[in-house]
Amino acid sequence: MVDEKGRVVVATEAWGQLQLGEDPELQAGLWRVLTGETSLFERRLSVGSGEERRCYRCVITPAADGHRAGAVILHLDITQEMRLMEAMRLQAAALQSAGSAVFITDGEGRIKWVNSEFERLTGYSPGEVLGRTPDSVRLLCADSRFETILNWTREQGKRWTGEVTGWSKEGHPFTLQQTVSPIVSPSVDSDRFVVSHQDISRHKQAQDRMLYMAEHDELTGLWNRKTFCDRVTEAIERHRRRGGKMAVLFLDLDRFKDTNDTLGHLVGDQMLLEIGRRLKESLREVDVLARFGGDEFVALVEDVEGRESTAEIVGQILQGFARPIELGGRMLFVTASIGVTMFPEDGETAEELLRNSDLAMYRAKAEGRRAYCFYDHKLEAEINQRVNVERELNRSVGTSDLWVVFQPQWNLKSKELSGGECLLRWEGAGRHGISMGRVVSIAEECGMILPIGRWVIKETVAHLARWQRMGYAPRLSVNLSAVQFHHQDVFGIISEALESYGVPASSLKAEITESVLLQRSARVKETLEALHQEGIGLILDDFGTGYSSLTYLQQFPIETVKIDASFLRGIGRQKNDEAIVTGIIRMAHSLGQTVVAEGVETEEQLEFLKNCGCDCGQGYLYSRPLSSDEFELFLRSRTPPDILTASTSAGGQD
Repeated sequence: MVDEKGRVVVATEAWGQLQLGEDPELQAGLWRVLTGETSLFERRLSVGSGEERRCYRCVITPAADGHRAGAVILHLDITQEMRLMEAMRLQAAALQSAGSAVFITDGEGRIKWVNSEFERLTGYSPGEVLGRTPDSVRLLCADSRFETILNWTREQGKRWTGEVTGWSKEGHPFTLQQTVSPIVSPSVDSDRFVVSHQDISRHKQAQDRMLYMAEHDELTGLWNRKTFCDRVTEAIERHRRRGGKMAVLFLDLDRFKDTNDTLGHLVGDQMLLEIGRRLKESLREVDVLARFGGDEFVALVEDVEGRESTAEIVGQILQGFARPIELGGRMLFVTASIGVTMFPEDGETAEELLRNSDLAMYRAKAEGRRAYCFYDHKLEAEINQRVNVERELNRSVGTSDLWVVFQPQWNLKSKELSGGECLLRWEGAGRHGISMGRVVSIAEECGMILPIGRWVIKETVAHLARWQRMGYAPRLSVNLSAVQFHHQDVFGIISEALESYGVPASSLKAEITESVLLQRSARVKETLEALHQEGIGLILDDFGTGYSSLTYLQQFPIETVKIDASFLRGIGRQKNDEAIVTGIIRMAHSLGQTVVAEGVETEEQLEFLKNCGCDCGQGYLYSRPLSSDEFELFLRSRTPPDILTASTSAGGQD
């Protein structure tokens, strides 16, 4: 206590420890008190030696002692209180500026406070949510209601963490990592909870995307190999328990690589998307469809009665390929080969069923494509045979195991030799018991047709040069594979051979099939135009067995059309075949083209062709294929040199 002059008259022991010094604020407070006012302010004072400064609240009130005026000065130590308030301010600032959305609830789950990140994330202002529960505004959704989570946290006395789905005010969903923590404080006399949220929507989307990619084909969205195998394994277990049959279909597009190489991968991808859509239309919703990559699709069809009902499903799938696919103004025809396995007779595991359906699919391709084949145990031997053929064929290039023979071709009017077709022969074909047509098909699939085709061109030109030195001037034609147009400079190879042997270009013709023209690529068109400009005529082989034949005859400089032997077999028995042969001959002649009929074997066929005006024919009715020495005898004794045309083929068949 101080008197009216500010002198201390009564003091406690603690007063003496305060390092007051000259304190203008204290002096000002005393003068105000002496005028009858009460003064209140806070100050920091040194204690003891002055090493510690503590916070005091100073209260100065008037005091009267009889007739003497004075004041009472109280210094209250509020250091701990100030420290607690500072900590609370820091905590509040941290919650407000935190990157997480935070709100605080009471024990009933009613929101009492939200930070700014909460408003930014949800779109709700504090006024729209304060006093309400998260469930009432459909803000959050977990496996349990928010009230249940609070009860669990209260009972366990520890935090709850889990993944929840949230909706913004505008209804946009987001995924949150939520943490609910009880507030434990002696200053809080009722339950309070701090609820924080981390927006993990992008992380969740990335996880979902990774999971999707792990199970699906990226291009088509169909199941991938791993998921399909898992589904087949599950189906096997079901059928083992309850009985019944199911089928696995392995589908491979025919010559899809040609389309991809010719029209580009973008068109190829669009085609795969359309094919996936058509396959889904052909199957039931319960069936499982997958893409293994490239042009391979597989399907699981459960609860089938047997092969007959499965064949009906496969027929529906093949029927879906009957319609052309329109892409970028092009009408593209696509076919497929399908292999079929049945459970349980064709395999006990997913791996066995898939492997065997793959073998059956290759059998379907070998039988001419655009077909399906059920698995049987003989297929494994055929596949082993194919592997052996590829290996031995590779070793045969450049050796005497490969040679050519010539089959004579006759003018139907003059009955004179007009040429001959050069057929490829391989010593290994007889050993393996397969036709040369199959050998050529295998060579095309494994790429061996490239060195074989180059060799046949050189061999043909070599024979031509030899016969020209003998005084003959035949025109020989070289049959070109569609694979060669993709991977070789056909025009360059032919030009190099002609120049090397000194043979003029007019001595050659190029025999192609519709599979070459079907590519419709700039490269193919340029090559054919170059051959034509050089004087090398074009022969269209196997006419009528592919698509858009009329279009080909109009778009390309075709000189000769060859009627496929399959149409001749129906002469005398099938009116449709006879009509086709007649129509081909008339159409070709109207376009100024000559016609050659392949596979003439009977007098009835010969008479029909002559009556229709067919120009030339070849087949066993005239002669078997001859060696080069035997064919040379025709040049010497049977044929005027100036009308000879020999047709040389890298892949001709008997």
